[in-house]
Amino acid sequence: MKDIHKNMLLAVVLVVVTFAAYRPAVDGDFIWDDDDHVTDVPAVTSPDGLRDIWLKPGATCQYYPLTFTGFWVQYRLWQDQPFFFHVVNILLHGLNGVLLWLLLRKLKVPGSYIAAGVFVLHPVNVMSVAWICELKNVLAGAFLLGSAWCYVAQEDGRIPSAKVHPPPNLLYAASLGLFIMALLSKSSTAFLPAALGLLLWWRRGEIRPPEIYRLFPFFIFAGGMVLMTLFVERNLVFVEGEQITLMPPERIIVAGRSFWFYLGKLLKPWPLSFFYPSWKINADSTLQFLYPASVAVLLYALWEFRAKITKAPFVALAIFLMSWPAVVLVQVIYMMQYSFVSDHWIYFGTMAVIPLFVGIVATAMQRSPAILKRGIAVVVLLVLAMLTWDRTHVYRDLGTLWRDTLQKNPEAWIAHNNYGLMLLSEGKLDEAAQHIERALELRPDITKHQYNLAKVYEAIGNADKCIELYEEVVRLRPDFVAAYRPLAHAYLIKNNPEAAIDALSRGIEKDPSNAAFHNDIGGIFLKEGRLTAAEWHLRRSLDLHPDNAPAIANLRNLYRFRELSRREGAEPPVQGDPQ
Repeated sequence: MKDIHKNMLLAVVLVVVTFAAYRPAVDGDFIWDDDDHVTDVPAVTSPDGLRDIWLKPGATCQYYPLTFTGFWVQYRLWQDQPFFFHVVNILLHGLNGVLLWLLLRKLKVPGSYIAAGVFVLHPVNVMSVAWICELKNVLAGAFLLGSAWCYVAQEDGRIPSAKVHPPPNLLYAASLGLFIMALLSKSSTAFLPAALGLLLWWRRGEIRPPEIYRLFPFFIFAGGMVLMTLFVERNLVFVEGEQITLMPPERIIVAGRSFWFYLGKLLKPWPLSFFYPSWKINADSTLQFLYPASVAVLLYALWEFRAKITKAPFVALAIFLMSWPAVVLVQVIYMMQYSFVSDHWIYFGTMAVIPLFVGIVATAMQRSPAILKRGIAVVVLLVLAMLTWDRTHVYRDLGTLWRDTLQKNPEAWIAHNNYGLMLLSEGKLDEAAQHIERALELRPDITKHQYNLAKVYEAIGNADKCIELYEEVVRLRPDFVAAYRPLAHAYLIKNNPEAAIDALSRGIEKDPSNAAFHNDIGGIFLKEGRLTAAEWHLRRSLDLHPDNAPAIANLRNLYRFRELSRREGAEPPVQGDPQ
């Protein structure tokens, strides 16, 4: 009983320390991409959206139904109050620290509690905790660790001399169920079956056939969820922008280089950036293959010397490699167009590497005085807590986030673009133009930059520049239908209704069912006195959108004008044909 109370106290301390270190995060707002996960997702904000979350792949930006169910439940409870979303993320991260400690203790890893403390306080995990949309990481992490603990416990329970409660079969069912929940929260947890196999081999020196058979269902569910994720993200979810493509040799380079990058950030967690400078990948360069080659050499050496230095380093680094760096060999993530590495991609990997580092230090200091060991642990945890506290302030709001990113990575074109849009919304037009122009310089191939820059000049009142930019947008991407209406508006400012009509007509060619295009062109015809053409387009707009208030108002004006002309006996204006 005394041990139970002590363990409960230690668990509470982990959670409290986690919350204390992340306290500044609870004052943060929704930031970039949170709208695509919570506030602007009908399946999340609608009371009856739960069915779409589970049964309509593509209703959310990723098919992680358990994560989006979490968002849906939270939105029912506190609507769009970011404070509570942050609290949930922080508490789940603290819970993950407790679960990691329990798992490491069951695996008899030296320094397990300190390792859990380093995990919850390490600033590289701030992105996964302080960013609301990364509920998928902390939620999936809880299920992942719970599944791993149950699996290890059920394997221990199958030893004849063991007395484990609940029975092994019940623990096995719980492990599989929790793993499925982890997959439904985030599919990159699919590495767990292979990790469990490595852990079994590490503990026993072999994997027997029954143990392999018990892992089969895990691999089946993992493969199925990975295939589902790939299908949804490649076929059902539209992401505006240019998707990055990498050939197999380039993927190998990225995997190898990211392996070393992440290890470096764990050992020296500064400076941290929301977007890191993107690497120049050249598969024709032999030197770039030194990154993956050195990873292979390291793992081979650890394998060869496993009898002398134990199997732990090989197992931990192999799990770390599988948890993220190797993922690029299977799928190129859309966010990689901004940077090939990101802190939130190694949340699961830190669960393997941090215990390795801490375990090595704990073993080396095994004979050291207890006061020295505790003193070093306190200093390390305090430093990490201070770094985490400082880093969480960056996620306070969009302005702070983008300014910090540009300070660390001045060539982050996405940060220039997004910061420029934020400045535009604040009416700081000159600054907005500077940042979006810089984004266009860095990535001239992305037409959205030209579109955004045109919006800035529209706010400034420079119609000529607007026309130039919008025309370039639709020349490069004729299907960019959002550009046709502001282009027509700019032509109207220049008193060129025929060019405006032409712009809207081109928009109708690309999107015939766009009611707004028909209303706008009908309004121009109405002002020009071309009533037949105006009536045709306005009626077409109402056919497409019966509740279209502007079209209804324009049509009423048209009828009043006709009636007034009839009563006054005026000659009807020249009628134009429908365009």
